[in-house]
Amino acid sequence: MDFGFTASASARLFVAALAGLAFTSGAGAARAAALPRPQAGAPARVDPRTFDPAPPPPNRGDPGDMLFGRSPADTRGPAMPRLARFRSDTGDTFVLEVAGGGPAYLKYDDSGEVWVLNPTTGPRGDTIYKNDVGQPMVRSTRLGGLTVFTQDQPSGVAAAIEGSASDLHAMISGPIAILKVLVQASARTSQAAGHKVEFEAGCPARSKDRAGCPAEADLIPGSEGVFADAANLAAQAFLRVEHLGRAGHDALARYDRVALFNGHPPSVTVVGDEVRIVVTPELGFAGRPSSQRISQVLFRR
Repeated sequence: MDFGFTASASARLFVAALAGLAFTSGAGAARAAALPRPQAGAPARVDPRTFDPAPPPPNRGDPGDMLFGRSPADTRGPAMPRLARFRSDTGDTFVLEVAGGGPAYLKYDDSGEVWVLNPTTGPRGDTIYKNDVGQPMVRSTRLGGLTVFTQDQPSGVAAAIEGSASDLHAMISGPIAILKVLVQASARTSQAAGHKVEFEAGCPARSKDRAGCPAEADLIPGSEGVFADAANLAAQAFLRVEHLGRAGHDALARYDRVALFNGHPPSVTVVGDEVRIVVTPELGFAGRPSSQRISQVLFRR
């Protein structure tokens, strides 16, 4: 099937960058931009470690027992470093960055998504790091033991430090980069949905729609990286829902456009056939919803 993949971006920011650029995809030319992953070259795929479009069940018992069941043996050692690469007992490798009093950042080596994890206090003084839909992904002990939780290992599996890691926070920049990202995100999303899905970043380029878009919602120079990441995660969310079969296809048939706006706080909502994602660039990775949160909204509209 041949889809005409299109995307539109803020005319005010990208008019100079668009000069001389011609993007074509499927049946028509792309009007705006598409999103490569912040980690260049990472393949688009659904990550089985984190895929779960359903919200977490309510916790009605002891927090430790309900969240973790029987705890695996802790990997005892010195206090956990701020930034390091780890390997779990199942062989998965990932980078984890932690900071006192703030969120942690988790990225599996074979995935393009950086997860923003909020710390909470668990049993025995452990720290439990949860994603933006409230599901635990990492637990650390006071002595430096680390446990990761995945779809395949919901009760947790131990992980140990493998070595040093590079900074997770490098992002793309510039109007040309965001244009390419949006075009690619539109193409991937349209393929998953079975029809054209248009991506927009900032106020719409169409003049009649721009009148109702406040200036503060527009995409501004320097915010391209977070917008690109948000668009990439939206495309990943469509792939998550598409993997649910008939029910997923029926859900995706409702959507024709993904619009990303500057605002507070980061969020995702659906209005008619449009998926609206609010991006807060100054928060970095914490300034956009995760692919799992977006997929829940897409599927449980």
